[in-house]
Amino acid sequence: MTTEIVPTRAELELYRMTIDLGGDTFQLDLRYAYRDRHWYLDFSDVDGNPVRSGLKCVVNTPLLLAWVQQGRPEGEVLVVDPATDDIPDRDRFGALAPLVYGE
Repeated sequence: MTTEIVPTRAELELYRMTIDLGGDTFQLDLRYAYRDRHWYLDFSDVDGNPVRSGLKCVVNTPLLLAWVQQGRPEGEVLVVDPATDDIPDRDRFGALAPLVYGE
C-alpha cells in the first residue's frame, strides 16, 4: 500500500488545490467552519465540476467510503492522528493530524 500526505494549509480558512490521486487529477477545496469547528473537503474534477462535497474531516475515518460513483479515486483519504480520535481543530489539522491518501 502506498500513501502520500496531502498538503494542507491550516493557516487558511478556505483554499483550493489541484492534486493527482491515483493517476487522476482533482481539485480539492478545504474550508474550516467556525460554527461547528470542523474542516470540510470538497472534490471536483479537473474541470471544476463538483463530484463530492461536504465531507467532514474526522480522524481515522475513511472519507470516500460511501463514494461509489464513477470518477472516484482508487484509494482512500483520511485524517490520521495517532494521539487522539478527536476531530482535528483548526491548528492541529495538517500539522499533527495530516490528510493522507492511500492506495
